[in-house]
Amino acid sequence: MGVSEYQVDDGNDNALSISCPNSAEDGPMRAYASIRGKQYDSAESGGFDVIVDGETYGNPFYTDCRVRADNFPYFWEALRKANHLQISADGQTVKLPTRNIDHVLRPLDDPENSCRTAW
Repeated sequence: MGVSEYQVDDGNDNALSISCPNSAEDGPMRAYASIRGKQYDSAESGGFDVIVDGETYGNPFYTDCRVRADNFPYFWEALRKANHLQISADGQTVKLPTRNIDHVLRPLDDPENSCRTAW
């Protein structure tokens, strides 16, 4: 039993955290955002948006329906290649660093990547 966790923050109470259980039995991945110190959870209604190179993905880590799960691989690849990353909720948007993001986040089909959707 374990969890793979990935986090990026700007040092100013703004962060994106991705939590991926290492076992399918432990459920799908989940993400959390902190925007100016306020916490948001991808599993909650509304969650938070992720903006990658100007394209907004509405609560992309919420994959509890087939359509969202089917769209997730496109978001993940965009995230891995991000030059500009922002998170947004409640009318507030903040920038986060992207340095080495493509090396930290593995492709979804990588055997060492335990991030999986709910479907």
